[in-house]
Formats: sequence, structure tokens, C-alpha cells
Amino acid sequence: MDTIVIQPTGLEQAAELIQHGETVVFPTETVYGLGADATNPDAVLKIFKAKNRPADNPLIVHVSSLSMIEEVTSDFNEVAKTVAKHFMPGPITLVLKKAAHIPDAVSAGLPTVGVRFPKHPVARELITKAGTPISAPSANISGTVSATSFSDVYRELNGCVGGIVCGDDCEFGIESTVLDVTGEIPVILRPGSITLEMLQEILPKTRLHPSLIEGTEEKKPASPGMKYTHYSPKAEVVLVYGKMDTIISHFESHLDEQECLFLFSEEYDTFSKNKMCLGTKTDLSQMAHEIFRLLKRADLEGYQKIYIPAVEEKGIGLSIMNRLKKSSGGKVLSL
Repeated sequence: MDTIVIQPTGLEQAAELIQHGETVVFPTETVYGLGADATNPDAVLKIFKAKNRPADNPLIVHVSSLSMIEEVTSDFNEVAKTVAKHFMPGPITLVLKKAAHIPDAVSAGLPTVGVRFPKHPVARELITKAGTPISAPSANISGTVSATSFSDVYRELNGCVGGIVCGDDCEFGIESTVLDVTGEIPVILRPGSITLEMLQEILPKTRLHPSLIEGTEEKKPASPGMKYTHYSPKAEVVLVYGKMDTIISHFESHLDEQECLFLFSEEYDTFSKNKMCLGTKTDLSQMAHEIFRLLKRADLEGYQKIYIPAVEEKGIGLSIMNRLKKSSGGKVLSL
């Protein structure tokens, strides 16, 4: 397949591809998305083919206005409207009851659908010009690290999709928070940049899905990221628990040439080799922004193993650790 590279000023071309049942990669504020017309079953199946994505892993439908949410769901309820008022457009996905015309392929046969109103102006303009909601998972081969830059997504999906919109680097760097609002209690299915604490300020009963607390895998996931190994580079990822001075001391004498250590800026200059910077430990949103980019960079530089310090599972730290636990497949080192 010949992939067309499209500039943000030429979104009419991208919209035409969507209207003709083709796939288009486009930037959002979270990660790059691989989109197709959410109302066209054949187009939706092209997403699964391009990503080699399991058919039972549901997609998220992107809209360009709050009114469009009512076109893809049969119950835009008051709880959902409250979340939308505070956090949309933005990096949050609401799981709602699905409208009848949304294909089962989008929802993996579930009666619900994830709906997101992105903040990124290019994403919103593309949806508006296409005149249809767009289903879009992350733009990467299923199970690998999500792409947060044009260069990374082009390297991975050129030749597999109809078009790629050349956008900027993504603002947040991890996928959206997914919140199930179909029941009496809002439940976070996948943590993201809109944190549990932020949601509890407006909806005090909001809780985490048990799989996020117990570390279990969902057999029938209601959201992307709940079942399969995700966010995995070619290199082996190991989460490291311990004090930073102990970690530094250990790896000064135990890091091989084909291994890499991710560090915070506070300790970065104290370590002498094979290192990458996560940003400051006092603002973990920097780590969230950098983590996928660094995992892809480590692969490009040929590292075989990546060591990453664990962070407290609170606020955005919960979202980061959710990704890294899946990326590492449970491999840990305690120092």
C-alpha cells in the first residue's frame, strides 16, 4: 500500500481518505491514532488488519463536539455530561451504551463503546471535515510501544495505512483515561493523565477497576489496555524498585553495554553510561510525556534490556506504572 504523507494544512485529503473507507494516522494530545470511519464496518476492519490487533480488543470512537457524542451512544447520561463539562475536550474516554448503528467490530461485540472528544486541533478538524466519528486506537502494531511523534509512527506504519498526517509531538505522551459511566459508580478502566484524584473531585464515588488494584487481566476487556501485553519494545524491560542512590551504585558496576538505564534529571549527571533522562522526579507528567519516546529510542539504539525506576502509584504515577507493568511483563528487580 502506498501511504500518503499529509500536512496539517491539507486535511481535506485526509478527510477524503476517511470518507472512502481508508485508514489515516493523525496526531492527538495523547498519542498518535490510527483512524477510520467508525460507522463503516469494512473500514474499521482495516484498522485491525494494519495493527494486527485482536478482534476482541475494542476501539475508541473520536468525535469533534459534545453533540456528536449523542450520535454514537444511546445514553449520554448525567454523570457522563458532568465529566464532559470538566474534562472535554481532553485526554479522557467515556464508556457509554452504544448506539445501534455503531458496528460491533468497534465495540468487540460489547453493548458499550468508548467515546473521546480530543483536545488536539488537528484531530478535531479531521473529524469535522470527514463528517463522521472516527474509530482510532493508538497508531502502532498491536502490543508494541505507542507512537508519540510523526517520525516514530511513519517508521512503523508507512505502507500499512492510507495516509499519515504529519503533526507535532504529543502533549501528554500516554493514552487517555478510560472511565466507565454506564453504572451507578464511575469506574476507571485505564488510568491516564486525568487521574483518579482529579475525577474524585467532581465525582467522589469514582473508583479503580479491580484489575488495576489486583494486577489481573480481563478476559473480556471493556477498554483497550485491559487484557493484552501492551507498550512493549523489542528490548526486555525491567522495573527497578529501591532508593535512587542504591540503584545508581548497583548499575555503575552491573550495567552491560547492551543495557540501558532510565534516570531522572536529579541523578542523570551522576551516572556515567548508557542512560536516558525521564525528566524531573518532582513532576511525573514529564516522565509520562517521555516514556514511550524513550522506549522506542532504546530500541533504535540497539539496547537489549532497559531498566526503569518504579514510581509511586499515585496520581499520574499510577498511569505510568500501569503502562510499565504491562511493558515489563512483570519483570522486576528489587535493590
